[in-house]
Amino acid sequence: MIPLYHTTSRQALRYLCTTAISSLSILSLSSAFAMTNISATAKASNLQPQPISETVSQASQTVTPISLYNTEQRWIQPSSDSNGDTEQAHIYRLLSSQPIDGIHPDSPVIITLDGDTLFPIGLRHLDLVQARQSRTLKPNEPQPAPPVLLGIGYAQTRLFSQRRKTDFTPPTSSTFADMLHREVIEHLPTSTTQSHTSPPTKNITLVGHSLGGLFALSELASCVQAVQSHSQTCPYQHIVIASPSLWWQDELFLKQLEDLFGSLTPEQAQQLPKVTVTIGALEQTAQPASPTGQKTAIQGDRQSLLDERKMVDNAKLLSQRLEQYGIANQFVQFAGKRHHDSAEQAVKYAIDSAVLSKGLSDDTGSL
Repeated sequence: MIPLYHTTSRQALRYLCTTAISSLSILSLSSAFAMTNISATAKASNLQPQPISETVSQASQTVTPISLYNTEQRWIQPSSDSNGDTEQAHIYRLLSSQPIDGIHPDSPVIITLDGDTLFPIGLRHLDLVQARQSRTLKPNEPQPAPPVLLGIGYAQTRLFSQRRKTDFTPPTSSTFADMLHREVIEHLPTSTTQSHTSPPTKNITLVGHSLGGLFALSELASCVQAVQSHSQTCPYQHIVIASPSLWWQDELFLKQLEDLFGSLTPEQAQQLPKVTVTIGALEQTAQPASPTGQKTAIQGDRQSLLDERKMVDNAKLLSQRLEQYGIANQFVQFAGKRHHDSAEQAVKYAIDSAVLSKGLSDDTGSL
């Protein structure tokens, strides 16, 4: 293994790294991240590694370390779980890209759930977006605050951990939310560009896909509660609800929308973050297994399941219902994309939105 460190030829190093990443499939790249310990190669930042318990230390030693350009990893064990249990059930992996000049208070921060799988996808796209951004800057235009990508994952080798089922859905999702806010969000810098009359804000985008989309929707509901109670502020500027699994528990979330958002006033709605609902256009259509396009019996069973889950229909319905409650949102449908494909597109969309203040950039496919 040859570690990657800072050199004077930064652009060349960036090119080599992104080329190497792009040559791997999403599956193999994500597996590499899930099974390896990413060692820090960047300067110290606002996200300082925290002291870890023996349990976390043991977890970090179960994987083989590699070095990746400008990426830092730390293990998180929520304080409520520090009970001497030697299992890794409550340990999280935080992956973070590290700007060369450190995290600026106004740096846009994109947090993706399922970080073991989606962080490496976003990391390469973030590099491409920054390269495009630097090329379009005018001669005397100041450099924008460098963006930061964070991925919340697990101390496991699975691409999608089974723990996401309890972390992203109620009632246990509140424990994951507490960890996310206490261990990650509270350590991020506060923006300096806000009005003096407004409460402190953080330039944070949250993106959750599938069951993670349900968690993102729960965080939006928490923002509504914060606005209505005046007891706390919502930390997000943008919430991306990607391919939400609204079929979960007999469409429980859809049934609770009135209770969650029905009492929202127009003035309160103005204080909420930007909201985007995304879906793959083919998430409700089974892929034909034969060259002739004829569906087999297995494909027929798959189509029945997709018909029952109504991913596309429910995503559209969610967007419409949020509009009815006064929550302005953008509905984005990714053409030609199925459920897992749409996860990649959603992460890229969130990065483009945060860094370029627009939707998907030219090389990520049509909407």
